[in-house]
Amino acid sequence: MPNTAIYTRRPRIVDITGTAGDTARLDVYLWNDPDSIPTDPNYQLSKDLISTVAYFDISPYCREFIAHQSFTAVGSGQTAAAVGEYCYCTTKEYLNGSLVGGGTSEFTCFEGYGYFEDGYNDLVPAVMLAEGEYYVKESSNSGSIYIYSEGNTWDVTWTGLTSGGTTSLTTLNNTLVHVPMLHSNYQGEGNSLNIARVGGGASFDYTITEVCEPKYTPVEVDFVNKYGVWQRLVFFKVKKDSININTTEYKMYPSSINYSTSDNITQRFNTNATQKTTLNTGFVREGYSEVIQQLMLSEKVLLDGVPVNVDTKSVEKFTHINDNNINYKIDFLHSYNLINYVL
Repeated sequence: MPNTAIYTRRPRIVDITGTAGDTARLDVYLWNDPDSIPTDPNYQLSKDLISTVAYFDISPYCREFIAHQSFTAVGSGQTAAAVGEYCYCTTKEYLNGSLVGGGTSEFTCFEGYGYFEDGYNDLVPAVMLAEGEYYVKESSNSGSIYIYSEGNTWDVTWTGLTSGGTTSLTTLNNTLVHVPMLHSNYQGEGNSLNIARVGGGASFDYTITEVCEPKYTPVEVDFVNKYGVWQRLVFFKVKKDSININTTEYKMYPSSINYSTSDNITQRFNTNATQKTTLNTGFVREGYSEVIQQLMLSEKVLLDGVPVNVDTKSVEKFTHINDNNINYKIDFLHSYNLINYVL
């Protein structure tokens, strides 16, 4: 039975066909590696057919079994995705209490999304990073590319940008793994990267450029991209930090007529603060707006390992024709108060 990769930040519809008055039921089984399908369904969804088709959206239920905690880049070889960063789902279709013939489907679920123009239930690509050039810190283990095998074997080849040397990985056939953007063999020069399906077919190309930044301290931002996997961006230029104080003020009555002049008349309560960090990418390629767009749409972002939310709500998509050098400035709001009050 084929296993279909799906996204959970958009509807995934399973339909059951019958006649008006029939009762349709969908049993949903969910689990993570290394477990196996549960004996009993996690959810049983049912509808009485008004016309000839009942539609069920399984995405919200699958999403409950996916969580992204932290990201560690790989320097060489391949590393399996962390447990819980994707899940498995099996659905069974019933009509009037009887299992529909051929009514069992299997899915691998990622916390990704598609754009409106991608249409209905479009396919999840095997290589989960948009093609193009990416920038990493000089001589660093910075960033990974995730590959969903689709039951196929994949060849991965890194080529040094200066030396022309190559390193290959030819047995990539696990469910979801990540491989380095910059292989440890080519730290100091950068590399190109080709990922191709063995036997022909899909092929993906990347250029990983090392950036020497002598003035500023580069900042790494990890986020869950549109494919539902971790992606790392490095912001190389100016970083600015600020805080915003929030408080409640009341005017107090003095404790006595002969009051103390050191007592507050206007008293602050529930004082706390939020922190904001503003980062600049430095000069990037045309088309980098897609990367920034995915960052802004992400619901899981870490700034040097600290949880943040993207506070920038609008950016212009720059082009070289209009803007020559392209730099993106993004605001990040730390997703917690400065004074700890979490119980």
